[in-house]
Amino acid sequence: MSFSARVKAELHQSISDKRCCKKAEAAAQLRVAGMISYAEHEQVQVKLHHTLMVRPKADPYFAQSGIVFGETEPIYEQFLVEQTRCCKKEYVRGAFLAGGSVSDPDKEYHLEIVCWDAMIAEELAEFLEKFAIAAKVVERKGHAVLYIKEAEQIIDFLNLIGAHQSMMEFENVRILKEVRNNVNRQVNCETANIQKTVDASLRQVHHIQQLMQSGGLEKLSPQLRETAIIRVENPDLTLQELGQLHEKPIGKSGINHRLRKIDEIVEGGHGAWNT
Repeated sequence: MSFSARVKAELHQSISDKRCCKKAEAAAQLRVAGMISYAEHEQVQVKLHHTLMVRPKADPYFAQSGIVFGETEPIYEQFLVEQTRCCKKEYVRGAFLAGGSVSDPDKEYHLEIVCWDAMIAEELAEFLEKFAIAAKVVERKGHAVLYIKEAEQIIDFLNLIGAHQSMMEFENVRILKEVRNNVNRQVNCETANIQKTVDASLRQVHHIQQLMQSGGLEKLSPQLRETAIIRVENPDLTLQELGQLHEKPIGKSGINHRLRKIDEIVEGGHGAWNT
């Protein structure tokens, strides 16, 4: 079972007993995924996605849901403004059940609700703003798609519609991915630093060997000459470790300064040998 299917299965297990909330959920499902038309003999055709229901105008299902039919289209009770916070949550829940899906967080962060009409999708996006959830709307294959890509926002959405178990599963995956990414970044950073240190050591040893072959080592000041000899004899040691091997131990910055001076002398072909 996909993560999206598990979310909906969880939602189906917890249905509100309050009439007003049932009304909000039913209205949302009709608005998001319903196509309503009129047939013969005062019958109303309601299509939810690819499921067609034929009902008489006086069917109690619609009456109990707070939905009545005019001459050309259904008229929805203004529950979005008048009803309680729980009803507003049920409206979002109904919208998700009717046209929503959410990707497996192991793969990507993506939640969407497909609506028949762009106006309904925009209305739903504005409605979600009241719960501090930011959603965007795009057109796809003739339908309006409301979508959320931020992990934190998807978690807030799942919490809003009452999918608490799925929310915890999503959050656990998000935390695990974040920890894994942080570890990878740290490893990559340390690897890069190690490579940088190795490259610097190889360059320094190469320069010192050039000085030794050309007789330039003897032209260096005693301090530079001591550092050069210690470095060429200990290519694997860190700057701090090299500093401790000197007759008078010096710090990392002091070693770094001396080795950079040797680099400048060799790369410049001449220099202040006695510095």
